[in-house]
Amino acid sequence: IIIIKMIAKSKYNNALNNLKYYGLGYSLDCLKQSLDLLKESKSEFYDKDLADKIISLQSKIESIQKADNQYQSKNYGEALRLYEQAVNSSEDLKEILKEKYDKIKEEYKNQFEKELKQGDDLFKKVKLNEALNYYKELLNKYPKTTQAQEAKKLLKKYR
Repeated sequence: IIIIKMIAKSKYNNALNNLKYYGLGYSLDCLKQSLDLLKESKSEFYDKDLADKIISLQSKIESIQKADNQYQSKNYGEALRLYEQAVNSSEDLKEILKEKYDKIKEEYKNQFEKELKQGDDLFKKVKLNEALNYYKELLNKYPKTTQAQEAKKLLKKYR
């Protein structure tokens, strides 16, 4: 049993350490193997604490996969939300996937700025009501941008 636990722990560490280089699927495979090793029966594990860590990491990686799918669909806001949800409670994941996170944040910001320009164009064409409604939609669609947070403060101030 001790050797099984050591191998399972090694597979867990392998999944975490190789996440950046071999991808999410590889890490999920390692975690599944690790969990399978720890199974004493269908619902019992030799090392419950390690099994809980494995299950938690699996769940986070599955959320990151969903975030990646949203990113591929150019739904950057949802990708950012799912990604943050997955990595916020794990400093290891945050550090390992920093580049990916920064890329998602940058795309989110770029998409916001592109759509903001469309609102600005409406404003320049003196379509004030349309522009105002468009800006309000953007504030709801992109609440995490610095510009949206500043605009919300201004709206509160002048209401």
